[in-house]
Amino acid sequence: MKKENKCSGRQKQSSSAAPAPGTKMRIKISVRNLVEFILRSGDIDSRYGSGMQAQAMQLGGRLHRRLQKQAGPLYRAEVPLRMEFEEDAYTIILEGRADGILEQEETQPEASAPCKVTVDEIKGVFADISKMTEPVPVHLAQAKCYAFMYASQHHLDQIGVRMTYCQIESEEIKYFHEDFTFEALQRWFEELMLEYKKWADFQFTWSTVRTASGTAPVRRSAFHPRWPPGSSGPPAPPPGGPACALPQTMRSGGPCR
Repeated sequence: MKKENKCSGRQKQSSSAAPAPGTKMRIKISVRNLVEFILRSGDIDSRYGSGMQAQAMQLGGRLHRRLQKQAGPLYRAEVPLRMEFEEDAYTIILEGRADGILEQEETQPEASAPCKVTVDEIKGVFADISKMTEPVPVHLAQAKCYAFMYASQHHLDQIGVRMTYCQIESEEIKYFHEDFTFEALQRWFEELMLEYKKWADFQFTWSTVRTASGTAPVRRSAFHPRWPPGSSGPPAPPPGGPACALPQTMRSGGPCR
């Protein structure tokens, strides 16, 4: 699977369409939708109704902007990231927007000095964060995707991930920080894409059959179907499917910058 790096804005949801003759299908998905689908998980505050979720989004957005402004001159907010993965029959386009990239000044010029780049992911929640002992897995996975994408594009040997939780009502803040080598993030990301490619293969086959039969092109992504009433989530992925061929070397090595 070949990779092409570009910058772009966040896609709100995944999409795909039957390709025109002689062209490849393009499957777009956001980082958030990718990890929520593969990890079969919702938000930490999913127990609240849609009205509460809308309120959380509004209040959380204000806290996002406040924390970003308070982060200082070395903090870049809302950093767009994009990667493309070429398959024989289709292209997967993965897009997202990191809440923040903190590029701290190097205090040690030696080549062995630790990387000072950290991806910050901010989550505003109604939950009691004082009882949290670790990040919510789907939140951490989202941040790790951004970290991998940024490290790949900037040839970083290691990168930090910081989860910033802010309790919406009390505005209490809690941080979780973890450093990763590029190789560790790459192995984790390859496994994530292996699972997603099973659905990409299914989507391509389904779209091809519908196109050949003369039916209307698929408008709703197979990756985000409407679950039956009473269902707790998506079904298990279909078995089989060729293995994902992500390259072993997705970037040229280089010093932390």
